[in-house]
Amino acid sequence: MTANILETILIATLIISLSGACGWLYGQHEKTLLVSSEGIQKMNEQLKMLDHMEKGDPFYCKKVILRDDDVGDSRYLPTLQWITDLTVEKDIKLTLAIIPAVLIENPDTIVFLNQLDRERFEFATHGYEHICFSDLPYEEQLSLIRKGTDIIENDLHHRPYTFVPPHGSGDVNTTRALRALDYHSITDMCGYPSYVVDFASDLEYEVNYYPVEHCSFEEFKTDFDRFCTSSNEYYIIYLHEWTFLDEDEGISKDKIRNFEKMIDYMKNKDVQFMTIDEAYEWNVDASAIRTWMVDESCYFADLKECRYNHTMRFECPSNWSASTILNDVTTEKKVAFHEDVFEFYAIRGHGYEVCKA
Repeated sequence: MTANILETILIATLIISLSGACGWLYGQHEKTLLVSSEGIQKMNEQLKMLDHMEKGDPFYCKKVILRDDDVGDSRYLPTLQWITDLTVEKDIKLTLAIIPAVLIENPDTIVFLNQLDRERFEFATHGYEHICFSDLPYEEQLSLIRKGTDIIENDLHHRPYTFVPPHGSGDVNTTRALRALDYHSITDMCGYPSYVVDFASDLEYEVNYYPVEHCSFEEFKTDFDRFCTSSNEYYIIYLHEWTFLDEDEGISKDKIRNFEKMIDYMKNKDVQFMTIDEAYEWNVDASAIRTWMVDESCYFADLKECRYNHTMRFECPSNWSASTILNDVTTEKKVAFHEDVFEFYAIRGHGYEVCKA
């Protein structure tokens, strides 16, 4: 009798335990489905938001970076003068990749570079003596980059944070050395683990160096139009301004005309020109910059959580006139703009209203 009672109790306990376990598993299954559903919904909302940013947000735009390599030799001051004048004339920006060991032997170039607007021109370190960095020991790479950095700091009074490896050469020790020296950007060094942000070029402007041959406008247009319809945000062109010389060592008008035509074509696409350093800062803050439509006559940009200041671009909606009021809601300072597309300097931690006048 006692045994039968114990067996009954044991069976009942097992049934209750199994029921509880099944119930728990079912609950977890339902919870998993709920989380998955919520995750998918959240992902879809994020995709919609990104799609809106690209197609409807007046703050969104494609970004173009121009990089001029091998700067330093005074023999090419006329072409350096030309491309920097063009940068100012077209109201764009330019990253100058400087060879430090060449720079210190050319005081005329030092004087010229020191006259440039640091808000428009970035000075990047282009190796040291323009030798390949691949497979050099870590300590040697560290020493060369440090020497180059010191030259640019001392002679140009500018602390570089972008490294342009000569011949696109480098390895994991290159980026190790860069991080040790507080660099945050590199360009065109693919295929190795990177401790810094790598901005890969899209277009090499020189098709051939000996003899010099430049990319045609048609080739450029095809490539740039492809970029405009892609999901890529940055378009990087690198060139060497000395290749614009003709056989008599004068600046070639035909070569200049082709390049200016390219610049004008990109500007007509309403892209934003920036330096590599600015692109790095934008890349870091991309998820922290919040923009939205308040109503049909007002948009808001929130930089409260940003680490850097940014030059922001705004394209007026098609139903707006070209009269716009920019209001820094943090300082209550207002500025009027009278263009369909304009740029303004946005300070980290501030909020901005852009309203139809």
